Amino acid sequence: IYLADARGPLRANDAVSAWINTERTAARADVRQLRTGGLIVLAVLTAIAVAAAAIGSVRTMRWVQRPLAALVEVLETLRAGDTAARVDLDGGDEVQRVGKAVNALADESDRLRAVQAEIDRLRDQVHDTHQAIRGELEPDRVLQAAADGLGRMLGVQRVWIRELDVAGLGPIAVPGLRIAAV
Repeated sequence: IYLADARGPLRANDAVSAWINTERTAARADVRQLRTGGLIVLAVLTAIAVAAAAIGSVRTMRWVQRPLAALVEVLETLRAGDTAARVDLDGGDEVQRVGKAVNALADESDRLRAVQAEIDRLRDQVHDTHQAIRGELEPDRVLQAAADGLGRMLGVQRVWIRELDVAGLGPIAVPGLRIAAV
């Protein structure tokens, strides 16, 4: 009797163990399936992220590269001697700041070239006037050559020359000298 009664709980235990093994096998299959699905989703999301990063990088590169290429082109044009070249101010803030600096540099270069040209022009006129004065020995002709040279340098038609009374003798009158207000 006792033996028969003892087999009942063992049979029940075997049935529970079999059911647990079946459930464990099913759970392991579900875990494998979820793991595989998770890895696929992760791979797809990673591929999407890499593609988005690549597209963003290409767009950013183009966004920066085009204005910088235009900037380099203007700098090469300026270097080649075309002083009228200027940068079109488009692109990001940093690119615009560099463009403004290049334009300011080109403007300052133009201004300095104009100043140098004026200095060269005045130097040539002083040299010509010096040569004209040096060739003259008479005081009235010296003053006339100086007045002509000053008129050319200043861009006026008449020059007023006032002589100093150094020896207390009064100013020296030069007949025929052009005298006028500047």
